[in-house]
Amino acid sequence: MSHVRTRTQLGFSFIEVIIALSILLVGSVSILSLFSIGVFHQTERRIEQRVQQVTPEIRTIVQEEVDKMPPGRMPKPIKGRDLSLRGYTVDIQWTANRMVGSTVGAGVFAHAVLRYRGNPVRTLKPMALTRSTLNPRNPNDDPN
Repeated sequence: MSHVRTRTQLGFSFIEVIIALSILLVGSVSILSLFSIGVFHQTERRIEQRVQQVTPEIRTIVQEEVDKMPPGRMPKPIKGRDLSLRGYTVDIQWTANRMVGSTVGAGVFAHAVLRYRGNPVRTLKPMALTRSTLNPRNPNDDPN
């Protein structure tokens, strides 16, 4: 009687290798996307920290410009004013709100754009000024 010997092949088939590589690829892409999301959020936190750091300085600049102007006049726009943080500058535009009867009221608002090395980083919320520059009445006049 003759014995037929069958060979058993050891190892992985080509299909098994392709499936394993596909699973590895999906996992790698998922991890890489998490890295990019993490870098984005870290950059946003850093920008927000810088904004909080320079906001008082920007408010001081705005108030100084308003105080320099006589009543009834609006300050001139500011372009590229250097801040205490190296590389950061601010642009400030002024707008008047003369809506009578609105909840906002009349006044002047400062719109500041924070820039880093000339590139806009963040537009700050409009800042209402404490003294209206559109009121032509002299604050030293006696109301009586």
